Amino acid sequence: MPIAVRNALFLPTSQVNYAAIPMGYHRFGRVGLTQAQAQRRYGNAVRVWIASSANSADLSQANPLPSYCKLVCVKHRLMGIHLVGNGAQMLVPALALALNQPISALSQTLPLNDVAVHDLTDLVRIAAEKSRQIDWQPHRWRRDWAENWFNWRRSR
Repeated sequence: MPIAVRNALFLPTSQVNYAAIPMGYHRFGRVGLTQAQAQRRYGNAVRVWIASSANSADLSQANPLPSYCKLVCVKHRLMGIHLVGNGAQMLVPALALALNQPISALSQTLPLNDVAVHDLTDLVRIAAEKSRQIDWQPHRWRRDWAENWFNWRRSR
């Protein structure tokens, strides 16, 4: 509020970061940058991790309604969180504390033993785990190198 009053009375010298304000309505919650905003700002450094409770193409007939989680990251720093599911509106403000933090900090901000948002917290954990699985692992370079070599040989 003081920034808005100061900008209205004097020269607008301060800015407010509205991306950090959680938004939500019933089964939907969002905080931070969207995937398109992050790609415009950071380019190819953006990584998106998705977890869903339903693996069906027609989600309109699914019962119970499916849950969905999307984490937008830049260099392993969390830039946006998008949730769809029961309790998403309650969970997003708690997860807003993890914005601009390493994705590993997300597990510390998740509420424990909250029955209302249990399936969404599981999806957030699954999406965060996917980001850790992609990291470089010892002895994996040999397999990648061999795969690239054989692909190159087959292309000739």
